[in-house]
Amino acid sequence: MKRTRINPISKKRSKELRHRKKLWPNIIVRDGGNCVLCGRGGCSVHEVIQRGASGHKTMLTQCFVEKNMCVLCLACHAKAHNPKTKARILQTLHARHGYDYSEEPWSRYFDEVHTGEEC
Repeated sequence: MKRTRINPISKKRSKELRHRKKLWPNIIVRDGGNCVLCGRGGCSVHEVIQRGASGHKTMLTQCFVEKNMCVLCLACHAKAHNPKTKARILQTLHARHGYDYSEEPWSRYFDEVHTGEEC
């Protein structure tokens, strides 16, 4: 009897997962294995702008890139989907690594930091 998955993963989704998993070790090394927000030991690699938020055609080019990923601890990861927390993450990554967040989809969060709003 042939075993089938309940929710089979499409070839495109499978490619995205493989690409993302290749980046994870680089992100962990870059961030020293520590949460970029609080400095505690991190346990997850987080995508600042999620896959669906940047549009279907740009997923691999915008979401699965090093400047969109960071290490977070569980406590900070729970808050990471808040727009102000996203802005803090982008500000931190910009300060540490000089990443450019002047284009969409990052600019809507990064600009919030540079317009004087409190995080």
